[in-house]
Amino acid sequence: MAPGTSCELFDFLEHVESCKLFAIAESSPTGTQSIVSVRALHAYLTKDRVRKLLLYVASSSNHEHTVRERYLVVFSILLSIDRGPYITNFVQHDELADARLPFHSRGEWPEVCRRIFDEFHEAQWKFCAKRLVHGWLNDTRLHEDEVVPFKRKEVLQEGPDSTILRVELFEEYNYLFPDEPHNPPTNVFILKSCPSNNTKLHNNEVEAYRILLSHPSGLDAMQNMARFYGSWIQGDNCYILREYVSGGTPTEFFKRTEAPTSANEILKFWTNFTQLIKPISSIHCLPDPRNHRSFRVGLHNDIKPDNILVSEMNKDSPFDVSYKLIDLGLTGFVLANDPEEIQLRDVHGTKMYSAPEYFRGEDDMFRQQSIKQAYPPKDIWALACVISEAAVWSVFGQKGLIEYHKRRVEATDSIPSLAETGYSGCFHDSTKVLDVVDFMHRKAYDSRRANIDNIVSHVIRIVGGMMVQDPSRRPDALRVYEDLTRAVQLETPPTATTYTRHSMPVQMPPEHPAGLGVTIGTPSIRLPYESPGHPMHRPLDRRATISTNPRARPLSGVLSTEEDEEISRPSPHLAAYDAAHGPQQTRISGINSPLPHSSAPIGRTDLPVASVNEALDYIRRKKADSRTPPLQGQEWLKRLHGRDQIFLIDDSASMQQHWKEVKKVFEALAYLVKLMDPDGIELRFANSCEHDGREKNRNGLIRNFERVKPGGQCQMGIALNKILPNYYQTPTNKRGSWYLRAEEKPSVNIYILTDGVWSQGQECLSTVQDHITGLVNRLSGTGRLEHVGIQFIRFGDDEVGKQRLDILDNDKMKYYDVPRDIVDTEPSTGNIFKMLLGSTDGNWDGQDSG
Repeated sequence: MAPGTSCELFDFLEHVESCKLFAIAESSPTGTQSIVSVRALHAYLTKDRVRKLLLYVASSSNHEHTVRERYLVVFSILLSIDRGPYITNFVQHDELADARLPFHSRGEWPEVCRRIFDEFHEAQWKFCAKRLVHGWLNDTRLHEDEVVPFKRKEVLQEGPDSTILRVELFEEYNYLFPDEPHNPPTNVFILKSCPSNNTKLHNNEVEAYRILLSHPSGLDAMQNMARFYGSWIQGDNCYILREYVSGGTPTEFFKRTEAPTSANEILKFWTNFTQLIKPISSIHCLPDPRNHRSFRVGLHNDIKPDNILVSEMNKDSPFDVSYKLIDLGLTGFVLANDPEEIQLRDVHGTKMYSAPEYFRGEDDMFRQQSIKQAYPPKDIWALACVISEAAVWSVFGQKGLIEYHKRRVEATDSIPSLAETGYSGCFHDSTKVLDVVDFMHRKAYDSRRANIDNIVSHVIRIVGGMMVQDPSRRPDALRVYEDLTRAVQLETPPTATTYTRHSMPVQMPPEHPAGLGVTIGTPSIRLPYESPGHPMHRPLDRRATISTNPRARPLSGVLSTEEDEEISRPSPHLAAYDAAHGPQQTRISGINSPLPHSSAPIGRTDLPVASVNEALDYIRRKKADSRTPPLQGQEWLKRLHGRDQIFLIDDSASMQQHWKEVKKVFEALAYLVKLMDPDGIELRFANSCEHDGREKNRNGLIRNFERVKPGGQCQMGIALNKILPNYYQTPTNKRGSWYLRAEEKPSVNIYILTDGVWSQGQECLSTVQDHITGLVNRLSGTGRLEHVGIQFIRFGDDEVGKQRLDILDNDKMKYYDVPRDIVDTEPSTGNIFKMLLGSTDGNWDGQDSG
């Protein structure tokens, strides 16, 4: 067959028909609309086929390369409407290339092509199905004929304001995952549609997502929200695309799942359930990215089980799930303390979970239509109701949850203003918490399996504080998160391998020291919002109790005798309650009372081990295949989440011989911690400060490293002095409890890569030692000893360098006295887990440094 015959065109048109896909389109009479797979077009139109088609329609193949690279779809559309010869005009205009499709106006076209615009415009849509690209869907307006290529649609929920659909996207149009553009982890999403004449909820939700995504703390909180992929407007509807979370609501989860029956299951349930509070905390107090001295105050306005979703279980346990907040349609934000900002208004929300101070009744139209300002304690009440139901279920299972709801309905039906209204079954009597709620809390407290479940007793006390009548006495969401997290950790066995992912500054208990390597006792969970009317709502105090955890470690304290006596003497109402119900923990007379414990090193046999080369090998395998399982022991690193990660590299002349090894160590460690710091990891050099940087992706920092040439002497004291003062300044913000502690720095891990061969003499060592001693003393004075960890990673075997770093390591306080050891040393050939965790966990102190 001669080149450029009509057979080539016939074969092409046949192929177009064969590679059609059928997308769901409600506007089409058949319910579907055909689209042409661009991926299939590129596979079919080889260099040889394009050359033959050009010879046939244009008698020349001069533009073969240009057509294949930039005009292949345009050429296909022209061929489909029998206008192939026009390709010679199109290739002369950049604005008519594939990248500019679809075309909306003939005014963009050259005069010679305008006569075929209408034909082209009508035919282009089946070749131009919308590619959904990460970051490109920002209330984008789509032409009414543009096809969003959904393979399937299923209506899940239909209401007057919106419709919720589960949709499946054709994979070749899914570019929503920038890290995996050619292998998206899922093509199934939730599509929320609302009519364009009722866009308020749509606009609220989109704006709320944008505000949260504008700041690293909001980005981190999004891990516990259904992920937002974008929004668009088409025809008479507005659309939001978000993550499909397949496990249903907590109500459905509780119905199909047996309540936890072992200590490990209870621990997993509450560990994961507590993470739900993180996005609520971010909504309530979110730093303003445009002004570091300001922040936004927000409200979710409709916290309830139906606005929480549960993921499918990750492992074998039904409690290995995550909980995700959804539906920001009623969410609003204002700038805090800005007199020009309109204040947040109460927009009702679901009455069953509403706070008593926002009760309006259903008979009084004046009260219903009146405008009330709303504050975060409204959300705290609703959150307390959700946690209360979870606590009851965790003890009694689904039957107990049904009984709890039935008792609340009976109680509210006996109150005329609540009976047979939307408030039926709520948690208050229009003024304060229902007696039946307290009754169920006491019943759960009494009925818990005391030998394995102390967490729920802590949870019930915290919930009681969240339900106090006075909204100003309710804790903020961050406090709730901290206290629930600590309650979980108080019952976590020291050798457990399941750790909470902390992305907020949380003061950790002795089981998991979060900062500095030596355990000296943990302050009690602070509940200033304790209600005198609720005898169960007392602070948790690890110092004065023995946990029922049989493997709990002995506690040590630094308290005076007077403090010991005060702790050992419970208040009258607590003593009466314990006398009636039995204490959940055994009280001790003093903080130094002997406790039974094993003499074996706790947790030390299970510490993970990996070398830098093993980590780099894992990274190479992970990049080649994203399904590669995590590095063994990698789950230990979750405790670093939310802490600043700073690498300080000694770039003096003595480090030249180690420079390649330094790069390897930095590449390995930076990869393992890059997701832990929401602001991005920070790289600093002792001498070459012009190459300092902070990035979320390590590649830019590696480029900075490659620009540095080691030289000169290292003044390690000066280098540390540029970093440390940022982490011991005392916060000066004295705002109310639900305002953000804006000036407080997050916790930090500092990794110093050095050979210890600094400037000559002992002055350089004493300067570094003075900085460390001063830092620990300041942190001790502000109650933040867990705030900083310093890890020296030693290169080479210079005797002076080794001796200096051993002195700074100060193992067992051999060289100088400080309230707590915050320094660890590990050779570069040693264990990467000790490099990352040794300064923040005393369990590593006894491990050989290799």
